[in-house]
Order: sequence, then structure tokens, then C-alpha cells
Amino acid sequence: MKATGEVMAIAPNLEAGLMKAIRSLEENMDSFMMPGLQNLEKEEILEKLKDVDNDRIFVIAEAIRREISVEQIHEITTIDRFFIGTIYKIVRMENELMINEMNPRLLLRAKKLGFTDKVISNLSGKTEAEILKMREENAIVANFKMVDTCAAEFEARTPYYYSSYDEENEVKSTNQKKILVLRFGTYSYWTRN
Repeated sequence: MKATGEVMAIAPNLEAGLMKAIRSLEENMDSFMMPGLQNLEKEEILEKLKDVDNDRIFVIAEAIRREISVEQIHEITTIDRFFIGTIYKIVRMENELMINEMNPRLLLRAKKLGFTDKVISNLSGKTEAEILKMREENAIVANFKMVDTCAAEFEARTPYYYSSYDEENEVKSTNQKKILVLRFGTYSYWTRN
């Protein structure tokens, strides 16, 4: 028997949200590259696409890497082409990071899709320190967006924020006391300022 779990991942686009969600699965994964799938034959991947289980999203990514079309994946899984296309964009970025020379434009595009420095480093052959240095030199930093917890009915006094590599930072700093809640799994850590 398996329990159904959930993740919460807020991002400005579905790709970045999926990448955040993958990292929060408590499966020690930081991308759509599931160990072991690359050892399977193409026919085995096609067969695994039929399995409705918690590995399926990773199998879809591997199928895309094997140049199995979005249409064929859709026919096997009946998953909407839009969602398969979202995974396709992530896999396409993996490939770009592997074959292209790292530059600030490519780095920013990868960050906007939710790739961590570690994953970018692994795919590009650069060290994490080199990736961080390029980000710092080109002002590629995370900004924070606000989730309006009051649905614009009145001013939110306790908003949530999520990190993003969009240009605009929506955090307005004040001298008021603040509380930061860090969550991982079932534990929460409170920090007061």
C-alpha cells in the first residue's frame, strides 16, 4: 500500500514549478534524470510508459530523450499534450546545457526553467563555483514574488513569497519585525528578526 503525497511548488511557469516539485519529493532527486532509466532499451521505456506509478513523469522525460514523440507518448499515456510538452521543454534545456558552451543567456534561460546550479553544473561540465561566478557577474539572482493571500480583497498582511528568476522583486523591505518559516518535509523551522 502506498500513501498519496503532495508537494507545493510555486513558480512563474509550469516548468520551474515542476522542477521545484521534483526537488521536494524527498527522493533525493534534483532533476528529471532518474537513475537506472538510461540503462533501459527503447522498447522497455515504451512499455514502462503504460505503468501508472510514481516514476511515470521520469519515464516520460526519458522517452523524450529517446526521441519518442509527444504524440506517441500521449497515445500511450493519454496525458494531455500540454503537460508532455512542458516536460519536453525541460528535456530540451538539458540537451542545450550539454551541447552548448555556457553563456549568461543560456544560464538565465535554465534558471528561469527551474534548474539548480548543481544540475546546470552536471549537465554543462562546469563547476558549481563557475556557475555561481557567472551568475554573480551577470546579476542572475533570485527575486521574490508575492502570493496574494487575500485575493486582492484587501491588503495582505501575511503574504507568502516564492523565488523566481524574473526581473522584478516584489519584496518590500521594512523595519518591522519579520518571521521566516523554512519548511522541509514535516518539520518547520522558525526564525525571528
